[in-house]
This record gives sequence, C-alpha cells and structure tokens, in this order.
Amino acid sequence: MLPDSSGFIYLKDTGERLGDGAGPKYGLAKYELAGRKSEDLPFERGFWGAIEWMTPGRTLLAKNGFDDVFGLQVVDLEAGQEKQILSTDDVDYARYAYNPFARQLLISEQGKLTFCSDTGAKLSVVPWPDGLDEATRKNPNFSQEPGDGAALYYLAASQGGRVGPDGSGSPRTGPGWLISSARSERAQAMPFAGPGSFWRKPTEPGRPR
Repeated sequence: MLPDSSGFIYLKDTGERLGDGAGPKYGLAKYELAGRKSEDLPFERGFWGAIEWMTPGRTLLAKNGFDDVFGLQVVDLEAGQEKQILSTDDVDYARYAYNPFARQLLISEQGKLTFCSDTGAKLSVVPWPDGLDEATRKNPNFSQEPGDGAALYYLAASQGGRVGPDGSGSPRTGPGWLISSARSERAQAMPFAGPGSFWRKPTEPGRPR
C-alpha cells in the first residue's frame, strides 16, 4: 500500500513466460483505488520474486534473479531508477535484513557484512568476526568466491561446525541468528525437513526472521 492509502504497487503478470520453469514475466505496476485503474511503471520486466517497502512510497527492495541465481535490487520510484545491489548463485550464503528506523539494509554473504542505504548506496563492508572463539577462527584457505567445494570462511564450518552470521550448522538446516534467508524462488520451493528450517515466523513484531 502507498502511505496515503490511495493505492498500491504490485507485480503485474505481463502474459509472457520466462521458460525453464521460471514462471511468468512480471513488471511493476501501480493501482489507484479511486479511479480503479492500473498503470505500468517504467522498470525492468522479468523475474521478480517479491517486493517490499524500504522507504514507503519511495523505494522498494525487490528480489530478482533466475533459476538458482538470487538477486536484490533497489527501485527508486521517485527518481525512476533501479539498482542491482546483489546477484549470486551461492544462495546458501546470502541473507539480508532491513532496518526501517536507520533506513539501512544489511546483507550477509560468505565472510562479509555489507551495509547499504535505502537507495542502494554501499555504506560500509565489515568482515565476519575472526577469533572470538573456536567456532569463529577464520579458515586460512577461505576463498572470496566460495562456489562449489571451495573453503568456507570459518575453519569449524569446514569441519562440520556452524557456518557463521548467516546461520548455524548446515546452511540448509540451521536457523540464521541475525537475518532472514535469501534464496531464489526455485530454491524456496524446495522442501527442507526437520527442525531449524530457515523459514521461521518472527516471535515478536518487527524482529528479523
């Protein structure tokens, strides 16, 4: 919903299909309640997984990507601009959370935390903690681009321990202690059985999942 309740922004099915099981091609649209009319907005049309407000009425955080690639982009409705701020096929190690009070987006990838403004500008990059305890000893063989079979950031993780700020234990079973899971739409549809699933409802309003 728009802040003045005059309408809402939504994902509109263009009637085209992306193929390869990726579903419809979507575009951003605005619906005005008073006039009962929809207006297509001049932004990218393609794979959109979900949208949510960053600054209500001004900027949106949109999930996008394709197949197993996960992406985040910021859409500035006032400026008419969109900015891709994350694109990765390493979906097991991408998490994010938005602080509406500070208007900052926090992204956790393997080995680093990135803080962005509500317009997508990168504010700072902070490495995951190193040497706080046995579980947070940095792996000397860590690769900046993990990929399949590459060394994880923490030594304990490579030996079967917890992973780090994006979840404990196996990336697919441990609950993230700080930020919500960021996965492609196809990956979201995959069943993950057992306790500790990423997809948990917050226990209190406003707390990150």
